Amino acid sequence: MCKSCYGKWRLSQPGKKKKANRRSLEWQKKNPERHLAAKRKWLYGVSDEDVKRMEREQDGRCAICGESAPLHVDHCHESNTVRGLLCGNCNRGLGCFKDNVEILSRAIDYLR
Repeated sequence: MCKSCYGKWRLSQPGKKKKANRRSLEWQKKNPERHLAAKRKWLYGVSDEDVKRMEREQDGRCAICGESAPLHVDHCHESNTVRGLLCGNCNRGLGCFKDNVEILSRAIDYLR
């Protein structure tokens, strides 16, 4: 979960502290792929098959820079819809620019 979404979720949980179950943590460590798949399904509503389909459609590359680094599910923070798969740098970059096209276009002008 990205920082922004986690913060919103956390604020909606006043007074609740999630206690990590030892068995649950052990299972997560032993089954990282299954844990990631379950987490994606819970957070974004995408299945493993959806992610694999997106990877095929993008030739296993980031939708922005084209790198073949590990890919992350990118989503819109307002509508929570999945946009595609991005490398960590591009995903964090969009987050730093708050998914704002105006700010991104000013950054492009600045770089030029």
